[in-house]
Amino acid sequence: MRTIQEIVIDINKQLGRTNTSSSSLFERFGMGWKSESLISYRMKKDLSKNKERGLVTAIHDGIVTINFVVDAKNGEILLLQTNSKKAKAKKFGFIKGMVCSVTTTKVDVVLFGDDRKIVEGDYVYRTGKLLNIPVGLQLFGKVVNSLGMPLDSRSWLVEFIRATSKSNRKKGAMPTFIQRCLRYRGGSGKIEARAPGILDRQSVREPIQTGIKAIDSLIPIGKGQRELIIGDRQTGKTTIIFDTILNLRRENVIWRSWSRDYSLMHLVNTIWCVYVAIGQKRARLAKLWQEGMRYQINKFTCLVAASSSDAAPLQFLAPYAGTAQGEYIRDILCGDCVIFYDDLTKHATAYRQMSLLLKRPPGREAFPGDIFYIHSRLLERAAKLSDAVGAGSLTAFPVVETQFGDISAYIPTNIISITDGQIFLETELFYRGLRPAINVGLSVSRVGSAAQLNGMKRLAKTLKLDLAQFREVESFARLGVSLDALTERLIVRGNILTQLFNQPIRNPLHSLIQVYLLHAALGGRFDFLKLSSIPVISEALHQYLLSFLAFKIYRERDVETMQALCLEDNLINAILDSFDIYISKLNLN
Repeated sequence: MRTIQEIVIDINKQLGRTNTSSSSLFERFGMGWKSESLISYRMKKDLSKNKERGLVTAIHDGIVTINFVVDAKNGEILLLQTNSKKAKAKKFGFIKGMVCSVTTTKVDVVLFGDDRKIVEGDYVYRTGKLLNIPVGLQLFGKVVNSLGMPLDSRSWLVEFIRATSKSNRKKGAMPTFIQRCLRYRGGSGKIEARAPGILDRQSVREPIQTGIKAIDSLIPIGKGQRELIIGDRQTGKTTIIFDTILNLRRENVIWRSWSRDYSLMHLVNTIWCVYVAIGQKRARLAKLWQEGMRYQINKFTCLVAASSSDAAPLQFLAPYAGTAQGEYIRDILCGDCVIFYDDLTKHATAYRQMSLLLKRPPGREAFPGDIFYIHSRLLERAAKLSDAVGAGSLTAFPVVETQFGDISAYIPTNIISITDGQIFLETELFYRGLRPAINVGLSVSRVGSAAQLNGMKRLAKTLKLDLAQFREVESFARLGVSLDALTERLIVRGNILTQLFNQPIRNPLHSLIQVYLLHAALGGRFDFLKLSSIPVISEALHQYLLSFLAFKIYRERDVETMQALCLEDNLINAILDSFDIYISKLNLN
């Protein structure tokens, strides 16, 4: 085995340095000793006492090869010293790295920073710990990186405490709500955590309302579910995410103006959101976050950003960092959290880059063999916990980008087999003007109607089948083929529902409004209208219903009350009858 002196001399030869004497070499590394034998003796003695330190021997594209770290474990965090090459450096910096490959002679480490700050011969120190990141309520309202470090200075908790600090000093007592916020403001969360067991879970039966009519009626989503959003580029995948977060604001009270009588139950009853952006442009993320601030959704949303300019290891860690934040809400606060991974295609690409640099054997489409396990262990952490362990939930919305609508590619089929359903966005429907461009035949929710309001469940019982049949016979209708009366009625009803499900962006609807709109459409109240006037009529009905249901919708948050409002046929018919009179005066049919 080569000595440390020989390794350092070889390093300098590779760097093209002519003066390779031992004294100048080790003075360059900041050791300051002049005797060659003394240098070798002291380094060997130091390493024999403390095996926690090693040397960088090679760097290539964010992958660092390290020697003399014999006890390092896979997944362990190492600290790489940045200024050790300077003999008189007074301030040393460190960059974190994670062990990804261990052999008998060397250790390969992926860097979580700029590899240009590391040179051959730099010191590496073991920590003996796995990667942990900061988690807690103080990170909501912030943009953080994959290591949990805030990229901005905003935080609703800090701003609220500062705003009330002067009044608290005068009155001498801090409100109980602030004390509880400080108690639950967080700690550290594990990047890699074991998914909840079978006995710690319960069935998915509580709905997550997206505010999108086509999803809430045809593809119901429940708390603890994993629903895939899949489609080509620029088909509205991120728009569905933003509208879902915007609709959850209506169900939350955390975004409203603060008062002194808030309690811990307001934190628990809030549906928190974590948006994980992987491989996206920073300008796009900044625009999206500014728009979220305009709609006041940032107080219950955390943005985990790993942009396209970040290193591949940081893009690989971003979904796990967001999941650790969501697990804090679910396990510690015992609340509900929704996490969006946008998107896992870029996450798989980043992991493929890391694996190829680590010289792991490539498989299908050059992805490593464990790419399925990478995503399955991530998405299995989403669950609805049982009442014995807090009854919290973590709902996952992974996003996958397809090429030319090919859902049979490697990564899409992997994630489809992991998740509990998918929302497939079709490019053809998007260019035809349908928003959202959801293909009803290929979209499915394996939870079914268990996570739906009873009123919506009753109306949408045969709705998806009718729309799927409509898509099949629609092509024949365009050819001018003579159709029977039943098929013509199916086409008329399908066109009406297609126009009804066409929903503008940033306009999510409450579930009760959706029930009344579907009740009107399925009851034949739109059959004699022109298709071009249906969006106008539906918007008028929306505003008309708000005058009747505003108090109940925005004040009553009891599930049983909502169920009763959905099932009161007399109330529904009375309101719709009065609306028919109102529409007849407008002469829109």
